[in-house]
Amino acid sequence: MATPTTPYMDGLNEAQREAVLTLQGPVLMLAGAGTGKTRALTCRIAQILASGRARPNEILAVTFTNKAAREMKLRLGKLVGPAVEGMPWLGTFHSLCVKMLRRHAELAGLENGFTILDTDDQLRLIKQIMAAEDIDAKRWPPRQLAGLIDRWKNRGLTPDKIPTAEASEFNRHGGRLYALYQQRLRTLNAVDFGDLLLHVVTILQKHPDVLD
Repeated sequence: MATPTTPYMDGLNEAQREAVLTLQGPVLMLAGAGTGKTRALTCRIAQILASGRARPNEILAVTFTNKAAREMKLRLGKLVGPAVEGMPWLGTFHSLCVKMLRRHAELAGLENGFTILDTDDQLRLIKQIMAAEDIDAKRWPPRQLAGLIDRWKNRGLTPDKIPTAEASEFNRHGGRLYALYQQRLRTLNAVDFGDLLLHVVTILQKHPDVLD
């Protein structure tokens, strides 16, 4: 337990103080909206830095939204000052994965200048693939296939890992179209939002040196 000697400890309730001061091992905070989780989290990061347990560039702080990431950085800046600018691993899941993937793009079969497709670009590409495979887009909506692919990616499933029963979805073409879609993305040196997570997970699973 670190010693609470800094101003940011003022005003924290008992549960928040416990979360901030317990620096050995994991801490899980469960609370409703507006109850001070973000405050406790930012104070905990400040305490880790103040105690010398880690340097700013060794802190990983992940949020779900860009708004939350900006709020966290703003709050940390008020607690730790300029040190927050030396924290490259503070952001959303997707923004941090972009940073990692740019560094290790070749391990995912990409070049580090890869393009990130938005939803419209993704649908356009899927329509092209379906047309080339002579699949009726009116009967089988491209948006439905895009959703199916996204769900697979969110579960960490590359085309070769899709369960046989699921690969037959989308009129028995789902798995094959997913594979064609991924091949086309690599040819274009492009990724979609799901790839940002999937490629990084795959790299960390296959390359222990990167994970370390």
